Amino acid sequence: WTCMKKLITMIVCSISFLLLSACVSKKKLILPEPETISVISLQKKTSEDVKTINKREEISKLIEEIQKQSKSTSLESVNDQPTNVKDYIIIKFYHQNEEKDSVVYLYTKKKRQYIEQPYAGIWEVNPVIANRIEEIFSSWFIEFKKFLESFLVLCFKR
Repeated sequence: WTCMKKLITMIVCSISFLLLSACVSKKKLILPEPETISVISLQKKTSEDVKTINKREEISKLIEEIQKQSKSTSLESVNDQPTNVKDYIIIKFYHQNEEKDSVVYLYTKKKRQYIEQPYAGIWEVNPVIANRIEEIFSSWFIEFKKFLESFLVLCFKR
């Protein structure tokens, strides 16, 4: 009879654990609908440079990629901005018909990339997203550098 009690207790505990773990919902990163966004701005915390995305297809693609490539973590966001992070990228969504804009932060911590939505949560993202956003910055910088070089050549030809 003692063996039967132990078995029943183990079965009840196992079922309870499974039910509890199934009830824990995974937080979903909620980003604005692309058609409600007029501009997305990207800015590094340590920089004055701001890169803007205003083409509808680029806005849609970036939002879709971030949502697809993010997975829930147990980490919580309890501040307006990431804390204990050396550098991050501010991704700001400017809404067409609303006064308040929304923001998320992209950063690397312990060799993993995260998106933090203030007070909503922290999601781990695929490094592909971080690389894509870094490419947006570097491509803008390269374009600006080419423009500046052309401008200087024209100025000094006179």
